[in-house]
Amino acid sequence: MFTSLRLKLTQQQLLATETMWAIAALVGGMFFISFGPIFIRLSEGELGPNATIFNRFWLATVVFGLWNILLAARQEQNHTIKRQPYSMRIVGLLLAVGIALSAGLILWAWSETKTSVANSTLMHYLMPLFVVLGGWLLWGRRFDKRFILGMVIAMAGAGILGVSDISEANGQLIGDLAALLSALFFPYTPCW
Repeated sequence: MFTSLRLKLTQQQLLATETMWAIAALVGGMFFISFGPIFIRLSEGELGPNATIFNRFWLATVVFGLWNILLAARQEQNHTIKRQPYSMRIVGLLLAVGIALSAGLILWAWSETKTSVANSTLMHYLMPLFVVLGGWLLWGRRFDKRFILGMVIAMAGAGILGVSDISEANGQLIGDLAALLSALFFPYTPCW
């Protein structure tokens, strides 16, 4: 009995530790993601939007390429490697996702040169609205009244920002529209 009680306490402590690590990872991820648009804006002062996104892609390619090489070496050592060529369908889907991701990031970076970081980020992160719209149009998905109300409130807030940009006539509307268009490309990519 004493051993089973001790085992339960140890399992509870392990679960609490794992939960704390998960929460810490979530908070850390949110913290670093929130600085992304600011760092993109700072980089655009030196490089411009296209070069900023190009550098972001090639750095990620190097990191993930090295990671895949290490994983392949580990699998080869364990003799668990199973290589199968990709089908043309998979290659086409990967290319489509890559093009959509590139277009979305380039539009988002360019929009930050035309409008404020706050407006650009808000418009860009309206991507769940496009996912909902796509689910409704493509698969006939129905949503409850609370969800629709929340979506209408989010769209109204984005519209208010757009109206204020039109009334100020300072040219920020183009940046807002580019950020909104970048949100249209992002639902189709698994990276965000």
